Amino acid sequence: GKKRQYDQEVENLEKKQKQTIERLEQDHTNRLRDEAKRIKAEQDKELSKFQNMLKNRKKEVKQEVEQSPKFMRRELMKLLKEDLSLIQTAKEQEFLQKQQQELDGALKKIIQQHKHEIATIERDCLNHKQQLMRAREAAMWEQEERHLQEKHQLLKQQLKDQYFMQRHQLLKRHEKEMEQMQRYNQRLIEEMKNRQAQERGRLPKIQRGDAKTRMAMFKKSLRITSAPGTPEQEREKIKQFAAQEEKRQKNERLHQHQKHENQMRDLQLQCDSNIRELQQLQVQHTH
Repeated sequence: GKKRQYDQEVENLEKKQKQTIERLEQDHTNRLRDEAKRIKAEQDKELSKFQNMLKNRKKEVKQEVEQSPKFMRRELMKLLKEDLSLIQTAKEQEFLQKQQQELDGALKKIIQQHKHEIATIERDCLNHKQQLMRAREAAMWEQEERHLQEKHQLLKQQLKDQYFMQRHQLLKRHEKEMEQMQRYNQRLIEEMKNRQAQERGRLPKIQRGDAKTRMAMFKKSLRITSAPGTPEQEREKIKQFAAQEEKRQKNERLHQHQKHENQMRDLQLQCDSNIRELQQLQVQHTH
C-alpha cells in the first residue's frame, strides 16, 4: 500500500544520496590530486626561474667584486660567498614557504568547497526525506481514518440490517399472534351463534309443551273454580286465555331475541378488547 510506497521512496532516496556522495568523494580525491599536481608543476617552474634569477644575481655581484680594487677583492669575495649564500638560502626558503602556503590555500579552498557541496546535498536529502516521512504519516492517518470510517459504516449497516431483520421477524410474529387472536375471537362468536341458534330452536318446542300443560291446567281450574256457565262462555274464556298465552309466548321470544343480541354485543366488545390488548402489548414490545 501507500506505506510500502513511501518506504520504498525513502530507501531509494538514501541509496541515491549514498551513491552521489561516494561519487563526489571520488571526484574530490581525483581533483585534489590533479590540482596538487598542476600547482606543483607550476611552482617547480617558478622555483626554477627564481633559482636562475638568484644565480644570475650571484654572477652580477661576482662581476662587480671582480671590478673592485685588487686589495679589497679577496675580502669582498669571502664576505660575498658567506653573506650571499645566507641571503639566497633565506630567500629561497621564503619562496618555498610562500609556495607551500599557496598550495595549502588552494587545496584548502577545494576541500571547503567539497564540504559545502556535501553538506548541501545532505541537507537537501534530509529535507526531502522529512517531506516523504510527513507525507507517509499523513497517508497513513488518512488510510487509518478511511478504514475506521468504512468499519463504522459497515457496523452501522449491520446494525441497521439486524434491526430491520428483528423488526421484520417481530412484525411477522405480531401478525401471527393477531391472526390467532382473530381466530380465537371468531371461534367464540361461532360458538355463541351455535348456542343461540340451539336456544332459538328449542324455544318453540318448549313453548308448545308449556302451552299444552298451561291450557290443561287452565281448563281444570276453570272447571273447579268458576260456576258452571254456558259452553259459549267457557269457549270465550279459553279463547281469551289462548290469546294471553300467545302474547306471553311472543314476549318470551322477544326477550330471548333481546338477550341474544345483548350477549352478542358483549361478546363483540370482549373480542374488540382482546384485539386492543394484544395491540398494546405488541406496541410496548416494539419500542
